[in-house]
Amino acid sequence: MISLGSIATNNIAVLGYSPASPSTTNITVTTSGGGQINVAGNVVSPIINNPSGLNLLDGGTTITSGSVLSSAVSALNSAITQLNTQTYTPLTLTSGAVNVITPGTYMISTGTLGAGTVIDLNGNGQYIFETPGATALSLNGVMVNAPGLTSDEVFWYTNGAATITNSNVFGDVIQDYTANTTLQTANSITGTLDGRLLSEGLTTNLVALTGSTLNINTPEPASLAFVFLGLSGFALAARRRR
Repeated sequence: MISLGSIATNNIAVLGYSPASPSTTNITVTTSGGGQINVAGNVVSPIINNPSGLNLLDGGTTITSGSVLSSAVSALNSAITQLNTQTYTPLTLTSGAVNVITPGTYMISTGTLGAGTVIDLNGNGQYIFETPGATALSLNGVMVNAPGLTSDEVFWYTNGAATITNSNVFGDVIQDYTANTTLQTANSITGTLDGRLLSEGLTTNLVALTGSTLNINTPEPASLAFVFLGLSGFALAARRRR
């Protein structure tokens, strides 16, 4: 399994950091016309433009420096190394149609999928989708269904630009390129990323326009899961002693 290390334990929802230009890397937040951006987790980048446009949930905050940023950058680099060493099977996803996929590591023949595309992840296991070369990942009006899976079992990885528009995507989106990354909604549509947006691009754009809503929901941080299990075990032991 691909590990996100400190990104997961620090409950990071959005990470923007480009090794090519660390001093100018930024996350830019744009809302207008009643658009709203809800983020359940932390937003991390050396520069965050318009953080007031974020509605941070579950104790989330913005982080621009310090150990959380540096450890997250190391964890992202590790995840990218892991993704680059995978063996990929060619896969054609049909735009505008229902695609039923079983667990696997796939090189998708095109990174552009348009309105009406449905991707049903059918079965427990890990899913990795990568675009070839520097081909951009572009999802517009796409629905990804993943019953029974956690978002950290599903990865969308590209060495090109990444643009996700008016879509409901499940999994962690990882971009490793100097181009921009954009997650956006418009025209009163609700779009959701159940997972994380992690980019080594120069600018990560979070955009909600014209009465639309953009939701970014991260999984439970691993540390909390371990605490929960520990408390459960303690409670069970206490019952047995009675």
